[in-house]
Amino acid sequence: AVGDALVDAGFDVVTQATNHCYDKGETGILDTARFWRENHPEITVLGIHDSEEDAQTLRVVEKNGIRVAMLNYTYGLNYGLPAKRYMVDTLSDRDGIAADIAAAKDASDFVIVFVHWGDEGVYKPNADQQSWAQFFADEGVDLVIGAHPHVVQPLETVTGENGNEMPVFYS
Repeated sequence: AVGDALVDAGFDVVTQATNHCYDKGETGILDTARFWRENHPEITVLGIHDSEEDAQTLRVVEKNGIRVAMLNYTYGLNYGLPAKRYMVDTLSDRDGIAADIAAAKDASDFVIVFVHWGDEGVYKPNADQQSWAQFFADEGVDLVIGAHPHVVQPLETVTGENGNEMPVFYS
């Protein structure tokens, strides 16, 4: 019902990489991926995968002639990592994430990273969030939109090593 309501409300992209996405194990990931594929194939689903092939598929949406690549990562999972690591995109391998970003930059005009991070109930980004934000800016990401703290955290502009300015909505 929630998925259908999101579609009815006009959403066309859903981020699924959260600390809760693996709460029901592989079955939860597989059921969620199947729901979107079978009921709303027009929705772009980020962050979870039911196959290695899907995990290697970059999500790029074109709107008004602008190609937007989207990536989604979570800081971790509540009940450990899946044996099939490709199932959830996590903030665990900077080299792998840098490769994802490079592919996204090659395939698009604009790169957004949606990231599930930070401390719940805390109104300021922690050192880990700031470190990842700087990493994303250094890699040339255009925009970061964060979630997880359950409160609003600030918007900041982070300057990458090449001088690009990247807005970060921490939460």
